[in-house]
Amino acid sequence: YKNIRELVMSYFHEYFLDNGKKTLRSYSKPLNLNIFGRCWEVEEKDLWKIDRELDKIKHYNIAPKIVFKNLRKAEKIEIKAGKIIEFKK
Repeated sequence: YKNIRELVMSYFHEYFLDNGKKTLRSYSKPLNLNIFGRCWEVEEKDLWKIDRELDKIKHYNIAPKIVFKNLRKAEKIEIKAGKIIEFKK
């Protein structure tokens, strides 16, 4: 991808609610997860510090709000596919 926006847009079709409404509206500048140490991904304590850092980072809208009023919803087959569980517990 030429830039982060192109990467984000490649995932746009996968962000929708159970009713099919597309939900991806913005993206942030990259967050260097190294600032949280080497083992943050297996940490047993809460990770709200990552959430707080993400909130501080500049975010960019992917389109003007008016665009989302006329956006088609996900098709039934997309919604059904999104509910497939790869590994049952």
